[in-house]
Amino acid sequence: MNRLMDSNRGELLCRVMTAEAIDDELPVYYVSYISVSTITPIPPISSIPLVSPISPITAISPISPIAPISPIPPISPMPPIPPMPPIPPISPISPIFPIPPIPPIAPIPPISPVPPVSPISPISPISPVSPISPISPVSPISPISPIPIYLYIFYPRT
Repeated sequence: MNRLMDSNRGELLCRVMTAEAIDDELPVYYVSYISVSTITPIPPISSIPLVSPISPITAISPISPIAPISPIPPISPMPPIPPMPPIPPISPISPIFPIPPIPPIAPIPPISPVPPVSPISPISPISPVSPISPISPVSPISPISPIPIYLYIFYPRT
């Protein structure tokens, strides 16, 4: 921040320059001028009244002696702590809702015997493979049309 003093008009001019990034673009610079008027001019040194001389310090009166501290009485012994009463036994908690009995599980039926596997039939001979036909020539590829390319250039706001 630059400050300039204009003594003829008694004003303080401030030039403020800030840089901000808007919408993830390059910084944008703002320049603004602020004019602040002074309230009162500074008086000349000769018009300031002088301070009156300091009066001499009076003597301090002597401090009265401190009375002796009385002895602290002894602390009485603590009475013994009575033993804790026995804890009563906990009564059994009754269920809020009656739980129905679990029905017995039905017995698993016996597994039936597995039927015997039929014998594997003999493998038939493989038939001969037919000859491969010749490959036909590939047709020519048509030319590719040009792809448009867009170039974006961003400038800082003014």
